[in-house]
Amino acid sequence: MSSRESLGRGRRRLRSSRKQRQRQNPSNPRRHQKKPDPKISASLKIAITVSNPSLARALADSLQPETMARAGFRSRTKISSIRSTLKLNIDATDIIALRAAANSYVHFISAALASVQRLSGFNKTEGDKGLERE
Repeated sequence: MSSRESLGRGRRRLRSSRKQRQRQNPSNPRRHQKKPDPKISASLKIAITVSNPSLARALADSLQPETMARAGFRSRTKISSIRSTLKLNIDATDIIALRAAANSYVHFISAALASVQRLSGFNKTEGDKGLERE
């Protein structure tokens, strides 16, 4: 057996023993890390604080159907509400898809908030005037 062959075997033993130590060591930080999705190359987290928790929950519930993406879409979005904060996590295959998804969700939220504001003002001030009969 040549010295190169014995050196190669020693390296294999060293690598395997290192892997065994990593598996046995529960405090190893690499052990519990999620492997990154190779398709995702851009991500964005958005947190929007609204006036009350019920509004945040209503916004999250109304946007939830928009997150159900079919196969072939270039972005994925997760929506949650914690107290009065609406959180969006957007993952996309590229920066262009990320920007498009972020713009869409920001416009959806803006339209929903404008509708709520308009309806709440309608109920308080002009609602009865517009419905009165002469």
